[in-house]
Amino acid sequence: MRLHKFRDSKGAYTRQFYDSTGAFLVGELERLDPRIHEPLMEFTYHRDLPVRSDVTVGDEYTSFMWNELGGVGGPKSGGKNWFSKGGNVIGAAQIDLKKDVNPFPLWAMGVDYDLPELESAQQLGRSVDQMKIDAVQAKHQMDADELAYVGDSDLELTGLANSADVVVDMAADGAAGSPLWANKTPLEILADINGVLEAAWKKSGLAVPPSHLLLPPDAFAPLLSPISQAGEKSVMTYVKENNIFSMTTMREFKILPVKWLDDIGTEVGDIRTGRAVAYTPKENYVRLPITPLLRTNVQYDLLKVKFAYYGRMGGVEVVYPQTIHYLDGITQNAA
Repeated sequence: MRLHKFRDSKGAYTRQFYDSTGAFLVGELERLDPRIHEPLMEFTYHRDLPVRSDVTVGDEYTSFMWNELGGVGGPKSGGKNWFSKGGNVIGAAQIDLKKDVNPFPLWAMGVDYDLPELESAQQLGRSVDQMKIDAVQAKHQMDADELAYVGDSDLELTGLANSADVVVDMAADGAAGSPLWANKTPLEILADINGVLEAAWKKSGLAVPPSHLLLPPDAFAPLLSPISQAGEKSVMTYVKENNIFSMTTMREFKILPVKWLDDIGTEVGDIRTGRAVAYTPKENYVRLPITPLLRTNVQYDLLKVKFAYYGRMGGVEVVYPQTIHYLDGITQNAA
């Protein structure tokens, strides 16, 4: 049992006793809400990244291969492979297979409680064992979410938003002399968005127009500004209706906020800038290697109950960096 002091509405200290089961002393005129209010959390990596489907907890590394194709042209370099009846020389196809290998580390977290603690919690109508399991699962999701977008510096793993293989552009200054969307006109913001989408499309050889644009949360408000004085459409609406992806595939283009993009961009002086990410979330282009959580057998140690959850998760595999493009400098945060 522990003593906890807090200030009441008048600023005076009040004392409450509690233990790990949440056994509070309740005053006669106190109305206790029996619900347990968990911390506010949001995880978006399931929304934005495909999960690599073939990995298992027994794998220690993940890898993939890509093939560079080549072929000798016809009579002149780069020409078509025409062949005549009297010819005796024919061009041959060439391939160059390469492999990319990445670590696939193990993630684990334990759960333990004693039997008297469990009995006390059951008497109170609370499930202390389930609350601890929920805490493990929440921590797993928090770690996976961070890994998916920005990787892990200790293990030198990168995420969707900071791959070293992806080209980074800095947003140009607008008429106000600033690259920040908060200081740009709707038409200048539209030019930035079209620029990053076009850059990714061209890098892919016009094969894969980006279907998604991820933005720092601070970049969302400027998108709601009307694109003209008539006010008939916002920048957001205009971009969703008029973009390379929608025009070439007749499918919806998505613009989504991601909290991890606020300060992942290029550092300017002592200021960290926000980053926009244009990409297409298909498993063949980019994916997150991660396995479902597994649980060990329950172990009893006198009055203690112990077990653990474990799984593997690795850095984001950018199979085709040509399909992704970064735009920095659209928002800023103090370093």
